Amino acid sequence: LAHQLAKDHMRRGEFPKAYQMLATLADRSPPIHELLTDRQRREIGERWFDLALVQSQLGRSREALQSVERVLQCSPKDPFAFAFAGDLSFTQGDTDQAIAYWGKAIKYGGDLLPEVKEKLEALQEQTASTTPPPRS
Repeated sequence: LAHQLAKDHMRRGEFPKAYQMLATLADRSPPIHELLTDRQRREIGERWFDLALVQSQLGRSREALQSVERVLQCSPKDPFAFAFAGDLSFTQGDTDQAIAYWGKAIKYGGDLLPEVKEKLEALQEQTASTTPPPRS
């Protein structure tokens, strides 16, 4: 119920309220290694993902990336979490990490994420064109 209320705050753009609720839920979540069922992992991962979205909206991109890492502990093949982690890393200026995350998003999401593939290809081209040739 609390998670649904937090999602309602998100939909209304009430990010500080959503943040408070989601942060409380995250703090009360059991450690990942104690989650026994796939359903528990999915539910906890969804809470962490929503918290990351709110943190990002509030300009807390480093915290958001930490929350996405928690999502990936719950769902290690979640292409949307990898895509979001790539976006956050890129925003923070960590292009190498963005490339790694986006590569995994494509690996696990395939055709679900065409915009991620475009971002990855553009960043790889940009990186290749700005990298000096190796010395002989």
